Amino acid sequence: MPRLLFALVALLLLAGCVHRYSVPEPNGEGHWLGQGSQVYLAVPRDGQDSRPRTYRGTGRTTANLITEVLAECGASVTVGPDVANPPQAMAAARAAHAHFVMYVDIEHWSDHWTELSGKVDRIRIRVLITEVLSGIALDARTIEASGRWRSWSSESTDLLLPKLIASWGHGLCVRGD
Repeated sequence: MPRLLFALVALLLLAGCVHRYSVPEPNGEGHWLGQGSQVYLAVPRDGQDSRPRTYRGTGRTTANLITEVLAECGASVTVGPDVANPPQAMAAARAAHAHFVMYVDIEHWSDHWTELSGKVDRIRIRVLITEVLSGIALDARTIEASGRWRSWSSESTDLLLPKLIASWGHGLCVRGD
């Protein structure tokens, strides 16, 4: 019995030492972004938490990471100069002669001193991808990441974001057989 109790406690502690990522499969066919694709990316507004506290620069950081991942797929990305709503982003994408427009919304961003507060860092991002010519939405997903609650050092959401964006973005890339 003591071994079972020890194993259960150890399992619970280890479960708190893992980052969690939620990246649903692409809607429809998926894997459509390839070499020569031209993408217009609207810069998301900076993330906020429920207090509300705004995390300055998170919108631009998110846009930069998305640009890097899409470039790995062979896409050419034009990043908008300012935060835009979906109709503004579509108009800008048409003017830029892009094939696709990406509208990104940081729905939640919280960064805590987990080792002191016990609250985990969280990111939730909504991404809408639309084909510019037809206006058809190709993909609309919410992707999420959360930090570990069992941490001995301060881990920022900046450490969660790159893996989250890479997991999501690589799911869009055309795959060679």
